[in-house]
Amino acid sequence: MKSYSFEDDKLTAHLNDFSSKVLSESEARSAALEDKANKLIVWSVAISAFLLTRLEQPLLIENAGAVLAGALTLCAGFFAFWAGRIKAWDWFSDEIWFPDEDRFRDYRGLSMYHILSVHGVNKSARVNNRKKAALIRRAQRCMLTAIALLAILLAFRPIWRVVVALIHLFVG
Repeated sequence: MKSYSFEDDKLTAHLNDFSSKVLSESEARSAALEDKANKLIVWSVAISAFLLTRLEQPLLIENAGAVLAGALTLCAGFFAFWAGRIKAWDWFSDEIWFPDEDRFRDYRGLSMYHILSVHGVNKSARVNNRKKAALIRRAQRCMLTAIALLAILLAFRPIWRVVVALIHLFVG
């Protein structure tokens, strides 16, 4: 059995360089998505805690808005947590790195085999990263909706007071 991956230094260097570039990009993307998911979880908890302080408002619409915004932030936290839980992807196994002897007979076949193996691992990582990104998009949409609702709630009482004062001024 002739092992070209050990005898041909250029091939070994090429395979290692190619593999590390392809896989490090996927791992960096996954880490960035997990970081974004963690930040969304923290923000959803913070906004939910703030909304709990608004539940004792005298106007029913303010309480209902706070409950709805709280539900949206909890949904955002759930989607972000779910995105952060996606970790595993296909990885190299002994069957990939130590294939049958026919694959070791010529360096081009071995090189192509390892490139295809790296491509398979990278494809699995890309699929998982797409799943994470989709969940993070959902979390961001929920969070933005909750923040918009919160902004409306914070502006509601002063606007309501102005409306009531104008009604009393013109009607009464």
